[in-house]
Amino acid sequence: MGFEEYCRLIDGCKRWTYTLNLFQWGDPLNAPRIYDMVRYAHDAHIFTHISTTLAPFKADADNAEKLVNSGLDLLSCSFHGASDTTFAYYQGDNFFADALEKVRLIVQTRDRLHRSTPQIQMHCVVTRANEHQTEAFAKLAERYGCKAIFTGPSLNLRFLSSDKSLQPLDISPKELEEKVRTRLHDWLPKNPRYVAEAYRRIRDGEADFRDFDGHKVIDCEWPWKAVIVNWDSTVSVCCGSWAPSQDYGDLKRNSWGEIWNSPTYRLARRSFKPHPPDHGSPKVACTDCPGSML
Repeated sequence: MGFEEYCRLIDGCKRWTYTLNLFQWGDPLNAPRIYDMVRYAHDAHIFTHISTTLAPFKADADNAEKLVNSGLDLLSCSFHGASDTTFAYYQGDNFFADALEKVRLIVQTRDRLHRSTPQIQMHCVVTRANEHQTEAFAKLAERYGCKAIFTGPSLNLRFLSSDKSLQPLDISPKELEEKVRTRLHDWLPKNPRYVAEAYRRIRDGEADFRDFDGHKVIDCEWPWKAVIVNWDSTVSVCCGSWAPSQDYGDLKRNSWGEIWNSPTYRLARRSFKPHPPDHGSPKVACTDCPGSML
């Protein structure tokens, strides 16, 4: 997204926006003007949050000062493990020591500049591969002056019937079911604290991941409290919505108010009522979702 377009969007929503998460389906530190983007939102009195793998971050004093001086409020660093092995298992790359050194540099720079922000947290998605390290991870975060954050995994089961380019695969329902079972076995932790209810039902044979019939088993506030704005200014209803066909509007053509109060958004909210619209109503991204895109 160009910086001018970004500023236009911030100007249009700053009166009612209190938190801006500058991340979605990619690492925000790849954006050429990410620190300018943070500063622009900060000057509009919006709380800013970045989640990053730190892979694009250049570990030098100048870059660390730019990050701290941008006014960023919260920096979430994706680790998902307390060792080389568990880090690489989730991240797909083995630079655990490098990532720790970058955290150390940012914390050191923030303290040297006598700043209270950004708050820095180390994030661990708890999986079958790393759940034995939760205590070690908490201690690791504390040692580096960060807060440890633990969440359950999102397994993206909806992508299993597609290839890496998200093109449909010619596989049978039985083959798809086997792929689902394999992913559940390989990734879901044994600790029920980190297993979403929808995944538990699928794992235990109480539900099919393709057919919750619109029944919401997970509370979701997205349609009422937040929007996703993609790089091309299109709007998605939540962080799990990927396909352009599921977009809820385009801020190049429509205003914030037109999209927020559109028939599509109203249908999304109506799908959470005790008696959702019948099957003859138009479908939107939320219609068949159990409260979290699986």
